[in-house]
Parts: sequence; structure tokens; C-alpha cells
Amino acid sequence: MTLSELGINYICANFGNTSLCCINTGLSWYYSIGDDDYPETGGTAQIVSRLASGLIDSLTMTDPDRGTFTQAELNEANGSVVTLQDAKTITDHDEASEDQWCFIPCADHVDQTTCEDVYECYWWNAACHDDAPLCPDLNNQADCLRYNCYWYNGSCHAGIICADILTQTECEAHNCYWYNGSCHSSSPACSELNNQADCERYECYWWNDACHDAPPSCEELLNEPDCSRYTCYWYRGVCHTVDQPELCYWIDAQGGPTALTIDNIFTIIDAYLYNTPPGGYSFIPTITEVFGVIDYYLGFNGDVKTGCLYY
Repeated sequence: MTLSELGINYICANFGNTSLCCINTGLSWYYSIGDDDYPETGGTAQIVSRLASGLIDSLTMTDPDRGTFTQAELNEANGSVVTLQDAKTITDHDEASEDQWCFIPCADHVDQTTCEDVYECYWWNAACHDDAPLCPDLNNQADCLRYNCYWYNGSCHAGIICADILTQTECEAHNCYWYNGSCHSSSPACSELNNQADCERYECYWWNDACHDAPPSCEELLNEPDCSRYTCYWYRGVCHTVDQPELCYWIDAQGGPTALTIDNIFTIIDAYLYNTPPGGYSFIPTITEVFGVIDYYLGFNGDVKTGCLYY
């Protein structure tokens, strides 16, 4: 379209209705070619087409009575040549109502379809605008995404700065990495992670209150929960690869081999004689294990007989 704002105002003031807007019917005029006048009725777009055609000498408005106009005057008011395509544009911008208007300001439109599809304006923030928005202008996620911007932290952004994103969901939705309670632009090394959940989420290994690239050996583990979690065996304050016999757990429960009492010895002997486990346990000691326990009570190393590792 070559119509300028000044040209549009000139057309609406002279070839429109009293509200300075274009209409498609109700106007009267005659155009002159040489000594002949040709009366017509119609709308604004038709008047502009008569002048833009270059085929007439002048056009005189009779209803309303606004005087005589020439193509040169129209072009001068517009600042450039007004074409037949401009006249067609006026028709294209008319709305389907009895009084068909043209060049309604974008801000006057209240529905998105008319704003965008008919008037080629820009719909955002539930209103029609002359210009496309900058990303920070947009106050809702739908418009933000529609204008190829990025929505996070409850506002619209022209680009993604991972470190500015405040929630894990939005961080990961924008292909950033969430760990240690904040958003990052790159994935972490295992040693950077300071909590078990993130450590395991990034397929690292959490043990001894730190994150590691590789799983531990049982002997490296310093606490019972980690020891159990890695399917190792915790006894006597140390994590082991191999479990000890249940008899050794019974001895641990008594306070260890040096804390055994004569009553403990008779408990083990009775368990052997009557083929009945000690209370709370499921093992029945062998005669060799019984003598190993007696050796502990006497102050000797009974490990070979019990299978325990006290000495």
C-alpha cells in the first residue's frame, strides 16, 4: 500500500462520511472528462479509483458538497502517487456492516481475527496494536510463545539465561540443567553435586555424604546406611564386602568376644544341645563354634572356629 497517513486522512475527510471514515455507499459525485460530466453514486473506494485511474480531469463531490478534486491534488496530499491498488486496499479494509469503514486504528479492534487477519495489526496482551511487541511487553505465556519469545519466572524474555530461571520445571523445559537448587547452562560434573537427589538424577553415585563418578568398594563406605544401600555388610562399625555368620552378630550383641559372660556360654551350649536358636536368632551353633565361643570367653582367639574376624 502506498497510502500515507496524510493521504488516508485526506481521503476520509473529503470522500468519506462526517466521521472522516470511508464508506462503501451513500456518496454522490460527478467526474468530468473534457466538457462532459458523468454523475455517479457509491463509496469512497470508487471515488479514489476514479481519480487514481488518470482518465478523468476532475471529480466533484455533490453529496456531501465538498468541492472539486483532481488526481494531482490527491497525490500531493498523499505525498506519492495514489494507485488503483490503493483503491482496492480501501475496499479490502471495509468491514461487513451497513456503513463499511476503512482504516480503523488498530487500537479500536476488540477481536483478534479482525485485528490480525483483516487489518494486519498485531494482537497481544488481549488488545490490538500497530506494532509487534518486544518480548518484555508480553504479559502472558500464550502471546509470549506465539511471538517466539521465552516464558519463565512469570514473564516474557527475548532469550534464555539459564541462571535467571527460578524453578526446576521451567529450567529443564528450556533445556537447561537444574542442580544444587539453581539452574545452569551446562550439565554438572558429579563432584559438583551437593545432594543425593541431584547426584543420582545425573547418574552419579552418592556415598560418604558426597557425589562421585564411580560406585564405592564396600570398605570405602563410612556409615551404615550407605553400606546397606550398596548391598554391603555393616558390622562392628565397619562396612564389609562379605557378611559375617549370624553367630558373630549374636556375639556383637553381647558386647563382643571380651564381654562374654558365663551365662552367654551356657546360652550357646544349650542352643547346641537342644538344637534351638538363641532368642531372636535363627542359627544353631556347631560344636566347633561352641568351642570357639568358649575360647573367646577364656581370652583366646576363637576366630578360626567361629568364622568371625575379631582378632
